[in-house]
Amino acid sequence: ASARVRVIILGSISALGSLATHMVVPVLPIIAERFGVSGASAQLVLTAYLIALAIGQIVSGPAIDRLGQRRMIVAGGTIFAIGSLLCWTVSGLALLVAARAVQALGAACGLVAARAIVGSAQGKGAAREMALLSAIVMLSPIFAPMLGSAVSMALGWHAIFGLLTLVSIAATFGAARWIFPPGPSRPASLGPMISGWGRVIADRCFQRHLAISSMMSGGLYAFLASAPFFLTHQFGFSQGALGVIFGTVACGAGCGALLASVLASRLGAGGLIRLGSVVAF
Repeated sequence: ASARVRVIILGSISALGSLATHMVVPVLPIIAERFGVSGASAQLVLTAYLIALAIGQIVSGPAIDRLGQRRMIVAGGTIFAIGSLLCWTVSGLALLVAARAVQALGAACGLVAARAIVGSAQGKGAAREMALLSAIVMLSPIFAPMLGSAVSMALGWHAIFGLLTLVSIAATFGAARWIFPPGPSRPASLGPMISGWGRVIADRCFQRHLAISSMMSGGLYAFLASAPFFLTHQFGFSQGALGVIFGTVACGAGCGALLASVLASRLGAGGLIRLGSVVAF
């Protein structure tokens, strides 16, 4: 496949995880009303997805080394499609939460495998592909809430998962047809891998950076999970307006990432962390 087709396919697979996260946010109040549950219960649709996405990325790395990048990216897309199809057809909140966890595991496989494929390429084209891949992933949260609102208003909230099913099937077919990375690498043994994780976790610098990034992400997702309810119930915003609001928030995150890339050489990593923390505060 040409470099452009390759990046589009890998970018689509990488963006699935973000699309599945942010397209659902504006319809959380509708899900709560549909199943007759509290807002806190409906938020499990987002929480379960994020937890499974995190666990899936940890597991995907060693699995890619053993099975190969192409197999994992196809397997991830297939699992995501199955999870999306289940989300589309379930009739209870507990089943929806479980299906969202399946969906997230597939998204994690595709996300890690796509970056591994681009990262293993050589030459100047590899850097260009990585930049384009990052741009696709960064732009997807901006449009996802508005797309989720539009699809829900036109076809109902279940249709969001129908759309995700179709996108994942198309991206998986494209990966199976046109993506041919190297085969499996030599798998690392489990003991040294766990020992390496322990050394990283014990590092004081890593702990500080982990605390900062965790609080930043935690604050963002606490807002995303709760805002649909108070914006709807207390301020009377429509579902379409919610999509625009959350798209604006995601746009701020994307603009911040672009600004950081411009200021990185001038401020360095430490300066960027201090600036970002002050601006967030």
